[in-house]
Amino acid sequence: MTKVLTQTGAIFYDAYRELNARKMFWISLGISLLVVACFALIGINEKGISIAGFTIPGIPINTGLFSESFFYKLMFVNVGVNLWLGWASTILALVSTASIIPDFVSSGAIENMLARPISRIRLFLTKYLASLLFVFLQATVFTAASILVIGARSGEWLWGLMLGVPLVTLFFSYIYCVSALVGVWTRSTLAALLAALALWGVILVVGIAEAATLQWRVGHNTKIVTFQKDVEATQLQITKETQAGADADRLQTLRTQLDRKQADLAERQASLQSAEFWHNMMYAGKTILPKTAETKELLLRAIATDAELEKLLDDPDDQPGRQNRGFLGPADRRTMREVQKIIDNRSVWWVLGTSAIFQLVILAWASRIFAKRDF
Repeated sequence: MTKVLTQTGAIFYDAYRELNARKMFWISLGISLLVVACFALIGINEKGISIAGFTIPGIPINTGLFSESFFYKLMFVNVGVNLWLGWASTILALVSTASIIPDFVSSGAIENMLARPISRIRLFLTKYLASLLFVFLQATVFTAASILVIGARSGEWLWGLMLGVPLVTLFFSYIYCVSALVGVWTRSTLAALLAALALWGVILVVGIAEAATLQWRVGHNTKIVTFQKDVEATQLQITKETQAGADADRLQTLRTQLDRKQADLAERQASLQSAEFWHNMMYAGKTILPKTAETKELLLRAIATDAELEKLLDDPDDQPGRQNRGFLGPADRRTMREVQKIIDNRSVWWVLGTSAIFQLVILAWASRIFAKRDF
């Protein structure tokens, strides 16, 4: 056991020294600290959002809508995690780490490692995990610095933000595992990078398609309920007026309206079946693929209260004292709330478990290639 820990520690230390020698690592870390510095300049008060102490007019977001604590949570998740760590920093990390596995299997370093009493599969998996240090260290520094800045600005120490470190590392590992597979298979850095970006693109497209078809499906469900109530109301009206002895022309008009409403209802129900079919197809595809966006969204679900999350769907024009200009209609708002409720009710197992299965399959495939290949 001691020998295993020593060997693993040595590989991780080599990975750290390799990252330490890469300019991209330090560039990314410097930008992370710059983003944190921007957090220090941004605040919220009863009048609106402020930058360096100056309030920006015309923005309907203030402490009457969001608490200072929740504002910083949103800023950390949306700007820090989703925009910086989840996009820009991830691209830099992929560019920087795509060459690690190809260089390892192509250079003389692998012969020295294989000469040691270590299994090939453990060697590959340890090298893979060590490659994740780029994102793990970036996320750790960024999150710790953000907590310090937010604590100094708001007086509240949001230690729950540290959950973002493992979640961002997991998010990156979903994409990087394909880079490792293609890298050990082709020994090409370019092919490994393009494969990772291609997977990421597919995940994004399927995610957008699933969200669109889900909204289509929920919207039709909402409209069908309204149509059914309208049909039932017309039927009841016909019954009442028949019993009251209404004239034939009046009854014929009501029956014509009923026929038209029933035809519209049947058309909506047929369209709903189409929406359900396409959404089920997209949902099945999304279930197979890693859940990159959903993994990052788990952070907000963990650190925000239900009341805070509910405010995200509130229309700013619905606030007291504001004239309603109709950001969203009532039906659209109901649809958005129902869609968000469905998304929030998706279990952590579905988000992390199915993503882990995808990653394990890819790593098993890559490990097999690494174990069977002659070096």
